[in-house]
Amino acid sequence: MFNKELVNRNANGYWLHSSINPSEINWIDQLPGAQGMELVFITMQGSVSPERYLRYQSGDYNIMDWNPCICEEGDWFLVGIYETEFGPEACFVTSLI
Repeated sequence: MFNKELVNRNANGYWLHSSINPSEINWIDQLPGAQGMELVFITMQGSVSPERYLRYQSGDYNIMDWNPCICEEGDWFLVGIYETEFGPEACFVTSLI
């Protein structure tokens, strides 16, 4: 299972849990750390204003001003803010055990 870590975003606002290799972001739900955990994925496109997302699409790839959050009850924590082929995405997890 993933353990909670201090989130230290880079200058452009991206960050990955230390147990996730950047080449594995498309398979976070299949990684050993995801076993026994519930995962929620939040897209930047679905959680910022259309104007802000248009800035991203127009080449403003610094997403430090995007602060994704999860409104579910429980002990959720972030395991990554990363780029996908569909734009920035954040992944939150919580233990099922």
